[in-house]
Amino acid sequence: YITVFFFFKQKTAYEMLRSLVGSEMCIRDRYMGMSRQKDPSEMTEQELIQLGDHTQGKSKDAALRIMNRVNDGNVILDDIGIGLQKQEDQLVRIHQNLKDTQSVLKRTQELIKYFGRQLMTDKLLLCLLFIVVVGILV
Repeated sequence: YITVFFFFKQKTAYEMLRSLVGSEMCIRDRYMGMSRQKDPSEMTEQELIQLGDHTQGKSKDAALRIMNRVNDGNVILDDIGIGLQKQEDQLVRIHQNLKDTQSVLKRTQELIKYFGRQLMTDKLLLCLLFIVVVGILV
């Protein structure tokens, strides 16, 4: 019996740089950025000011992006509100039309009953007239 073992070396993140995606890239970039940064106690006053300005600039950019997203969300919210108002107005009109239709149907039903009674009364009178005519002729 022959047993063969294969040993594979696992690649490190630095060996897979081209295949890194998403959060892996963020982690890599964060650590690479940190390795380039000096310890603040070793920085000159000018370097500290530049680092602060850079950090402040990144914060301002992030705040602007957030404000833009909030504004975009508000625009979308306004559009949704307008759409909902139109739908509510349409529902009110539909409800009013339904009430009007019910009223018309009720009046129509009453008229049908009235005409039905008139028709029955006319038939009864014709029957009585026929009986009277037959009685006179006989």
